[in-house]
Amino acid sequence: NDGFAVSFREFLGYFVKQFWPGVNTQIDKLPYMRLDYPLLVLPFFLLAIIATMAFWERPSRGRGVGAGLATGLLLYVYFNTWVYWVIVLGFLSTYAFMRRRDDPARFAGLVACGIAFAVMAIPFAANYVQFSSTPGASDYLHRQWLAEGREPGLTSVGYDYLLYVVLAVMVWFGYRTREPKKAAFFLALLAAMVVVWNVQLVTGFVPAPDHWKRIISPVLYLMLFAMAWDAGRRLGLASPRLLAASTILLGVFVASAVTKKVVNAVSLGRGLQPWVAAKYAFPQEIADSWQWIDGNLGHEPK
Repeated sequence: NDGFAVSFREFLGYFVKQFWPGVNTQIDKLPYMRLDYPLLVLPFFLLAIIATMAFWERPSRGRGVGAGLATGLLLYVYFNTWVYWVIVLGFLSTYAFMRRRDDPARFAGLVACGIAFAVMAIPFAANYVQFSSTPGASDYLHRQWLAEGREPGLTSVGYDYLLYVVLAVMVWFGYRTREPKKAAFFLALLAAMVVVWNVQLVTGFVPAPDHWKRIISPVLYLMLFAMAWDAGRRLGLASPRLLAASTILLGVFVASAVTKKVVNAVSLGRGLQPWVAAKYAFPQEIADSWQWIDGNLGHEPK
């Protein structure tokens, strides 16, 4: 159907056209073209992920404080990213609370994480209260593409849910017995993805719902690489030679991606392909209107 065709075309666009210099199709927009999001957001997001993983692997109050501070930083970077990661921490906290007698250090660390985050959130909360009292607050929020309604996020992201289910099954059977703590962490990541797509069912609104994919995609990539590495380690494939070969292969992919961007820039400089030119061309009637204004309303301010 059209949905699968569109998804497959997007897959080819990201995994073939973006990386392989031999593909001649021009790229009009790069994935990280926006400086504010996602380019500058990712380092802070990765910091929160790494800090939380470090705490989860070796729980302590100190690492919990680090995870809370890193999560608090997300409040001042990008709201949607913060929402997703707070939901992840909520699931992890629920797991730790249920097992607090068997693993008190983990639960105590998450309490410390919550306290550190609350301290980080105080300036944000004060600023938000002050901003909400300004006359233009409501208009500004709606201009940030505040989608209202209580529709479940199902029809537009059906294939995403299918991937979440497949990964959840793999995590359940691959980690539940051998590495239950890692299984809980991965399942919290996946469960939070489902929740953010449906947060409007509770709140009645959601800011910029199309940005959830930008937040979820890096997490999925990290999960897939981690699961592939764990599978190789269990099968006895995680040898120094494999590590060296993987590093070389990754370097080849990086060099290919950079080369593709250089080739693409040169191609755009030589001339736009018809589909790129059509995408950015103004309709002729608008150009005609401008010419009419210049010819008939020359004395009017523009």
